[in-house]
Amino acid sequence: MSPRITIVMPVYNGERYLAGAVASALAQDYDNFEIVIVNDGATDRYSARIAQAFRDANQDRIRYIYQENGGVAAALNTAIGVATGEFFAWLSHDDLYYSDRLRQQMEFYQKFDLDGACVFSNFRFIDENKNKLSSAVLNASVFEAIPEVSLLQSGINGCALLVPMKIMRQY
Repeated sequence: MSPRITIVMPVYNGERYLAGAVASALAQDYDNFEIVIVNDGATDRYSARIAQAFRDANQDRIRYIYQENGGVAAALNTAIGVATGEFFAWLSHDDLYYSDRLRQQMEFYQKFDLDGACVFSNFRFIDENKNKLSSAVLNASVFEAIPEVSLLQSGINGCALLVPMKIMRQY
């Protein structure tokens, strides 16, 4: 069986984009995943309702947690604390996944069989109408030559990461 992935979604006043983000997560062509939505004390009118509606319609796939506002790190930590997946994937409430995102990254991870390795990808910047603004194309040779750059100034987007959950819990 494929390893389970937990998609972590911190939400704060995300009513404008949240439905699209959740729908893109649900549209994955990789089957073994869960979504943990953490409402970090949103004060807008509809974030909670949108998240709860998706949870109610997808109870086998989505968990919803409300907490007082503590910031994105607190929301991520809350989700990590309840995650059942062997891998961590982040999806902000205003971002979208391609439907093959989880499958492609998991296939890449398994191809190299590197215990504890993190996988990341290029990504695109889009506007509020999903029009492409630009792409971030990461230079693999830089990471190979100077691995520390991935931590310091790489341009890696958190929503493009696939990380073993044991690493997330450890650090």
